[in-house]
Amino acid sequence: MARSKTFEPDEILREAMQVFWVYGFEGASMQQLLDAMQICRQSLYDTFGDKRQLFLRALKLYDREQSKQRQALLNSEKSARKALHKLFLGLAAETVEKRHRGCLMVKVVAEGLTSDDEASAIIARNARSYRRSLQEVLARGVADGEFPASLAPGAGASELFTVLQGRWVSAQSGASANTLRKSAQMALHTLEQK
Repeated sequence: MARSKTFEPDEILREAMQVFWVYGFEGASMQQLLDAMQICRQSLYDTFGDKRQLFLRALKLYDREQSKQRQALLNSEKSARKALHKLFLGLAAETVEKRHRGCLMVKVVAEGLTSDDEASAIIARNARSYRRSLQEVLARGVADGEFPASLAPGAGASELFTVLQGRWVSAQSGASANTLRKSAQMALHTLEQK
C-alpha cells in the first residue's frame, strides 16, 4: 500500500538506502525501491528525481548517519585505546546479516560507481571524515600516554582506515566473527607498538 502524499523524505530515503545497501545501485530495481519506500513512482520522481538522484541522496544520508554514529562511539570512551577497540571489535559483534551487508561506501567503490563525480565526491568526503576522526582519537591517545609518543596520528589514522576498509570487504565476503576479531586485535596491537 502506498503512503499518503504527506511523508517524511528522510524516513523513506532511509528505506531506499537499505535497498541500495543490499542490492547496490545497479542491482536495485525501481520496483524494489518503490515497495520499500511505499510510495508511487510519480511521488518518487517529484520528491527525489530519478534513480541516480535518489541514490546520491541515500548515499549522503548514509554518510551523515554513519559519521554521527562513529563520532558517538569514539567519544563514548574517555580512553582512546578503549574507543578504538570498541570501534574495531564492533564489526565482529554484528549479526551475520549485518556483517555480510558491510559498508555501503565500500560497496559503492566495489560496484565501480566512483566514475560518477558526485558519488566519488561523497565517498572522498566520507573517507576524509573517517580518517580525521581516527586521527583525533590517536592524537588524544598519544597526549594521554596511551600510545607511544613516536606514533604519528595522521599516518596511524590512514593505516587504521585502510585496515577497516579491508575488514569490511572481508565481512561482506563472509569472514567469520572470529576472523574479524583476530584481525582487529592484530591491527590494534601493531598500532600500539609504533
